[in-house]
Amino acid sequence: MGEALFVVAGCSERSAGHVRAIGNPFQYRDTWIRDAARQVSALAQWGLDETAVEMATDLLQFQGAGGDFTSQPGQLDGTGQAMWALGEVHGRRPAAPVPDSIASAIARAWRWCETRRALIRERAPEFAGLMPPADPRDNELAAGYLFGTDAWTLAGYRSAEALLERAGGLALADSVRRSADAYAGALEDRVTRAGGAAPASWSGRARDWGNLAALVPTGALAPTRARARWLSAIDRASPARGLATYGTSDTVHLYLGSDLALSALLLGRADLWRSALDATLAAQTGTGGIPEMFCWATRSFGGNLPPHATSAAALLVLIRQALVFDAFPDTLRLTLGTRVEWWNAGSALDGVPTRWGRLSLRFHRDGDRVAWDWTPVPVWTVLTLPPGARRASNARDGLAWSETQVLVPPGRGHVEVACVPR
Repeated sequence: MGEALFVVAGCSERSAGHVRAIGNPFQYRDTWIRDAARQVSALAQWGLDETAVEMATDLLQFQGAGGDFTSQPGQLDGTGQAMWALGEVHGRRPAAPVPDSIASAIARAWRWCETRRALIRERAPEFAGLMPPADPRDNELAAGYLFGTDAWTLAGYRSAEALLERAGGLALADSVRRSADAYAGALEDRVTRAGGAAPASWSGRARDWGNLAALVPTGALAPTRARARWLSAIDRASPARGLATYGTSDTVHLYLGSDLALSALLLGRADLWRSALDATLAAQTGTGGIPEMFCWATRSFGGNLPPHATSAAALLVLIRQALVFDAFPDTLRLTLGTRVEWWNAGSALDGVPTRWGRLSLRFHRDGDRVAWDWTPVPVWTVLTLPPGARRASNARDGLAWSETQVLVPPGRGHVEVACVPR
């Protein structure tokens, strides 16, 4: 944990009064919005507010005159990722006002995206509702209508809606909400017509990348049980269960599958989350750095030397969202992913930033009793029981239950229940 925080904060440069995120201090010092957005999110989730705000604010330097955010030509997902990153920081500071510069920047970005989508509706009606084709020359390694562009753009819309509303732009926020709802409907309809698949590209072959973020963190599609098959990218015994591979089956990628590992928690597959956490920790170097990817057979990195900021950010988010899941603003979810030993020893988090303010959490198990104490929030809270446990059939506490979860109404901050082995 400490080493990962050091890497995420340390992979940065201060220049002309700005703190700029960089991917790696050894082989490339460039800023990629794809990576910087995740660095910002991880720092914001663990309470490094000052650094997170500075890194997020620096992204405004990448906004063009028309409103788009671009760090590398052809990567059209950058605009949505920048808006999302700003939402990750300022959305977890509910008591602080949204700066006018941020509200203005995200409004311009939303308008830019809307004009591009309108252009596609006019000139390529078979792809109506989508962003234009991209040529990222990275990751997907294909030009075309990439699912990741739209997933991240939609995530940016949702962040823009929330921040503009807090900034007092209620009419504009409502316009963003309406466009986001229509956008989500268009994506859902296209996925349904494709038999439930979310391919990397709608217009040809491409490597999986942005489409793996369709559930968490972008929320572009709802994590319904029918989508559990998406987890196949990390649900295998070899080479490293819980992690994705990239390019070849022998190239293990440390953060490509991290979104799927968190999606697995929402889909009832905490075993995959635990596998991803174990494999990520096992891939740390002796100094605590985490590579972007490595060869499973030889354990070599090639020229892509660790540490990598996004891999470190992925580890931080894997742990944080497993314990305090606030990726979506409608429901707080606690202890979605845990280990038995965490419960037996008793565990705590103090003062972590959430969308409802700072939150502290304590949970423990004593025999057949499990208990949670947390800072009450104004939304419903879902509590997940320890691994291998289910609720006792004679529970009479008035709370809504599934076999392994408790649904708690807003304003409550303590629950204690009886459980039995599954």
